[in-house]
Amino acid sequence: MKKESALGSLVQVVNPKLAKQQGQRVKLLCRSCEHGSECGENLFAKRIFKPFQAGDPGPFIYAEWLLKYAVSQTWRSALVVATEFFRLEQPVEYLRLLQAFDTWKAYLRGERDDPGPSEHHLLVFRC
Repeated sequence: MKKESALGSLVQVVNPKLAKQQGQRVKLLCRSCEHGSECGENLFAKRIFKPFQAGDPGPFIYAEWLLKYAVSQTWRSALVVATEFFRLEQPVEYLRLLQAFDTWKAYLRGERDDPGPSEHHLLVFRC
């Protein structure tokens, strides 16, 4: 977004003359996962995202770090996007979602060997 903006930076709506380095961030994971080291974020960027964006997706090896990355992305997006909807509109599914959060959290912390019965998929595409 910064690269394609008119000013080369992000600005706030309330104070458009003040440039920002990044948008609002909400920390949802532990410190090491937020920095990308534990949940495969750095490896995903290096081995998949950056080559793909450079036009050379090539083959990649599916390994445990990629599953951890996918689970961490599911955990974050479901926590932010789906929780309130399910709490208000689908109470039975909300309880299942809370159980899934606990399972994913234990997996990401290394307290269990698998992320449970949920499936996790990654779609990588260029706009």
